[in-house]
Amino acid sequence: MAIRHLARLTMVRTLLDERVRRSELAKVSGIQGWLLRRLVRQADAWRAEEILDVLRRSLTLDVSVKDGKRRPHDALLELILATSPRSA
Repeated sequence: MAIRHLARLTMVRTLLDERVRRSELAKVSGIQGWLLRRLVRQADAWRAEEILDVLRRSLTLDVSVKDGKRRPHDALLELILATSPRSA
């Protein structure tokens, strides 16, 4: 579910960067309005490159769990750390 959420955030961030009007986002993305409003707020906190890097990392972690190279709770912890705000 975390990967799906990150994929949606990436899509919303990309659409915002492409200057798709917020009123058109629901139609273009197929995401319900109430969820889209929450995703827009979250996507606004990311630059496209950052969220894409985290999405890639989450996919890599998922594969490593499925290959037996990493325990699921370790992968989740790494993902949480990868999405935590960086200190200045």
